[in-house]
Amino acid sequence: MDAFLLTALSNPRDRIFLLKLDKDMEQFIQDTSRTRLEFPPLNSYQRLIIHKVAAYFNLEHSVESNKKSVVILTKCAESAM
Repeated sequence: MDAFLLTALSNPRDRIFLLKLDKDMEQFIQDTSRTRLEFPPLNSYQRLIIHKVAAYFNLEHSVESNKKSVVILTKCAESAM
Protein backbone atom coordinates (compact mmCIF):
# COMPACT_ATOMS: atom_id res chain seq x y z
CA MET A 1 0.00 0.00 0.00
CA ASP A 2 1.04 3.57 -0.64
CA ALA A 3 3.11 5.09 2.20
CA PHE A 4 0.99 8.25 2.07
CA LEU A 5 -2.18 6.23 2.73
CA LEU A 6 -0.54 4.35 5.58
CA THR A 7 0.38 7.66 7.18
CA ALA A 8 -3.15 9.00 6.65
CA LEU A 9 -4.56 5.93 8.39
CA SER A 10 -2.66 6.89 11.54
CA ASN A 11 -4.59 10.17 11.78
CA PRO A 12 -8.06 9.53 13.34
CA ARG A 13 -9.85 12.13 11.18
CA ASP A 14 -8.20 10.90 7.98
CA ARG A 15 -8.87 7.27 8.94
CA ILE A 16 -12.62 7.95 9.06
CA PHE A 17 -12.48 9.63 5.64
CA LEU A 18 -10.39 6.76 4.20
CA LEU A 19 -12.66 4.04 5.55
CA LYS A 20 -15.75 5.74 4.13
CA LEU A 21 -13.94 6.24 0.83
CA ASP A 22 -12.91 2.57 0.76
CA LYS A 23 -16.52 1.50 1.34
CA ASP A 24 -17.83 3.89 -1.35
CA MET A 25 -15.30 2.65 -3.91
CA GLU A 26 -15.97 -1.02 -3.16
CA GLN A 27 -19.70 -0.45 -3.64
CA PHE A 28 -19.00 1.47 -6.85
CA ILE A 29 -16.83 -1.34 -8.27
CA GLN A 30 -19.41 -3.99 -7.38
CA ASP A 31 -22.33 -2.04 -8.86
CA THR A 32 -22.37 -3.07 -12.53
CA SER A 33 -24.98 -0.41 -13.36
CA ARG A 34 -22.62 2.46 -12.49
CA THR A 35 -19.60 3.52 -14.53
CA ARG A 36 -18.91 6.91 -12.94
CA LEU A 37 -18.51 8.13 -9.36
CA GLU A 38 -18.42 11.87 -8.72
CA PHE A 39 -17.33 13.45 -5.45
CA PRO A 40 -18.45 16.85 -4.19
CA PRO A 41 -15.95 19.71 -4.03
CA LEU A 42 -13.26 18.86 -1.46
CA ASN A 43 -10.03 20.41 -0.24
CA SER A 44 -6.77 19.53 -1.98
CA TYR A 45 -5.69 17.08 0.73
CA GLN A 46 -8.94 15.09 0.48
CA ARG A 47 -8.67 15.08 -3.32
CA LEU A 48 -5.14 13.71 -3.02
CA ILE A 49 -6.44 10.90 -0.81
CA ILE A 50 -9.15 10.11 -3.37
CA HIS A 51 -6.58 9.97 -6.19
CA LYS A 52 -4.32 7.65 -4.15
CA VAL A 53 -7.18 5.30 -3.22
CA ALA A 54 -8.48 5.33 -6.80
CA ALA A 55 -5.04 4.28 -8.01
CA TYR A 56 -5.05 1.44 -5.46
CA PHE A 57 -8.36 0.16 -6.92
CA ASN A 58 -7.15 0.75 -10.51
CA LEU A 59 -9.87 3.30 -11.15
CA GLU A 60 -9.38 6.10 -13.63
CA HIS A 61 -9.46 9.44 -11.85
CA SER A 62 -9.67 13.01 -13.06
CA VAL A 63 -10.80 16.46 -12.00
CA GLU A 64 -13.87 17.91 -13.72
CA SER A 65 -12.63 20.88 -15.74
CA ASN A 66 -15.77 23.00 -15.45
CA LYS A 67 -16.41 22.26 -11.76
CA LYS A 68 -13.87 23.35 -9.19
CA SER A 69 -12.37 20.62 -7.02
CA VAL A 70 -14.68 17.81 -8.20
CA VAL A 71 -13.02 14.41 -8.61
CA ILE A 72 -14.55 11.95 -11.09
CA LEU A 73 -13.78 8.23 -10.98
CA THR A 74 -14.54 5.81 -13.79
CA LYS A 75 -14.16 2.07 -14.01
CA CYS A 76 -11.75 0.41 -16.41
CA ALA A 77 -11.03 -3.23 -17.25
CA GLU A 78 -8.42 -3.46 -14.47
CA SER A 79 -10.63 -1.96 -11.71
CA ALA A 80 -10.86 -4.37 -8.81
CA MET A 81 -10.99 -4.66 -5.06
